[in-house]
Amino acid sequence: MGREAMTPGNRLAGLDTLRAWAITWVVLAHLDEHRFVDASPAAVRLICSHGSAGVDVFFVLSGFLIGRILYRELERAGGIGLRNFWWRRWMRTLPAYYATLALVALGGVVIPRHTPWEHPWAYLIFLQNYLSIGSSFNWSWSLCVEEQFYLALPLLLIGARKLFPGARAVTLVRIVALAAFVVTLSARMHAGATADLSDWDKYMRELYAVTHCRLDGLAIGLFAATLPAFSLQWVTAGALLVGGFTCWTAMMLGLGWRPLTENLFATAGTGALLLALLGRPSWMAARFPGAAFVSELSYGLYLLQPVAFEVTMRALPTTVPSLVRAFAAIAASVVSAYAMRRGLELPALRLRDRLFIEEPVGATTGG
Repeated sequence: MGREAMTPGNRLAGLDTLRAWAITWVVLAHLDEHRFVDASPAAVRLICSHGSAGVDVFFVLSGFLIGRILYRELERAGGIGLRNFWWRRWMRTLPAYYATLALVALGGVVIPRHTPWEHPWAYLIFLQNYLSIGSSFNWSWSLCVEEQFYLALPLLLIGARKLFPGARAVTLVRIVALAAFVVTLSARMHAGATADLSDWDKYMRELYAVTHCRLDGLAIGLFAATLPAFSLQWVTAGALLVGGFTCWTAMMLGLGWRPLTENLFATAGTGALLLALLGRPSWMAARFPGAAFVSELSYGLYLLQPVAFEVTMRALPTTVPSLVRAFAAIAASVVSAYAMRRGLELPALRLRDRLFIEEPVGATTGG
């Protein structure tokens, strides 16, 4: 798939920068949610209040990286090894997830919360984004979207192969990506026409957190996984992608169709960056040398920083300046994510690599 700049540990360098940017934006969003930035300048609060777009960046990256793995396997072998693929994904994501789930559940026992755990069993099989969105572990909805994507995508590609036996791998992947995008737009149109989205709980359950309404970023990343190496044509295509989505978003907002515009700017922008980075990922990595470290901790940070923020809020008195409390919360998040990376994630990855076939060079998601 063209030239690739690699870093130690079988990573795509430029994508580390995007992942680091995404998790930083998510952390800023939770700083705002936990009221650490209430006394900050208006510009800072504005940036933090839109930090949820970092999740959309993660979705595009997941679509690209997982799509890249499956696309190359389809192209090379003509099929997909489901057992190997699923186990590699689960060994990467499940140990840290279940450890955090246990930690949050234990915290709820020690410090009882007003919000009950609705359908607790749903958290064991990643269905809480449909059944239990309002709990103490509510940020895990995005992990449900990704796990459901990991489960369904190879099956969809195998089904597409059976429906179109003579089609090339690139055609099959693009068909699935287009279908996923259309499903999301259709689902959002339906939600906008039938749901009372002024109610936060209904908004989360019927639009924001449910997988069938959040496939657009994954679809853009999946399509980008089939593209050739860097060229001026793809930079132009990226600019048109952002420009087209910006105009379309403005038009839909003018017509009152907010559900169709939700998060599209972040997904389109990340898709455009992917197009620009396909052949020259080291361009951004060279300018942000700490990106690889932040990227390695991104999964642990996503899981643990709301917990660290809650503990920090309870541990530090309100008389401590908000900026000091914010830095303490971030430091606690980084330390806990580093401990999880070293103590749980890396041992699980080493075990995975002993038990299952290694993925193609350049296709790794950071583990």
